[in-house]
Amino acid sequence: MSDSILVTGHIPLKWYLDQKLVRFGDKVFTTIRDPVALMISNANFIATRLIRFRKQVRVDTSGWMATLGIGSIPDEPSAEYIFALAKIILHNPSVTISDPICSFLGTNSATSAVAQLIVADVEITDTTRYNAWRKERWGLSDSPGANESMKILTSDNLDAKDREHVQRLTQDDQKLYDLLIQRLNASSSLSIQGSDLQS
Repeated sequence: MSDSILVTGHIPLKWYLDQKLVRFGDKVFTTIRDPVALMISNANFIATRLIRFRKQVRVDTSGWMATLGIGSIPDEPSAEYIFALAKIILHNPSVTISDPICSFLGTNSATSAVAQLIVADVEITDTTRYNAWRKERWGLSDSPGANESMKILTSDNLDAKDREHVQRLTQDDQKLYDLLIQRLNASSSLSIQGSDLQS
């Protein structure tokens, strides 16, 4: 029904390719983000949802609590509790998967992600160019920032163990991200095409 396909973290690019949903002439696009920032954002997002909706019964929060082994959230959680919760999330492999960018654009490796980006000729931008790209590409105003999370974990408050953990979980994502950012920086456009990665 549409000739435009947004590849996000919910449906991997491979699924579109396997289902033969990327037709000749379709426009496939995605936005990438710094892998470390992405890991931190994921932990903050889940922690924020657990705190924000602690008095409600929801499918998402109930599932995360069961996965994390949390029976309940205090009525008035302290800053220390929220910080510790975000760290638990960061270190739990069931909710913080390794190399999520490569998992959703490829099959868990930078090499596979590049190959699939080329096959589908995906248009790629990054979060620093996103608002300008939206305006140029679609005529849309700046993104309103829906679902914003609390700034619980930051790159500055991670300890050495956290940093080592995140680096280990993002090795292939970092390779892919570095390549794509290098190509974006060398381009005069706000985005690049997957086909540009062949050269």
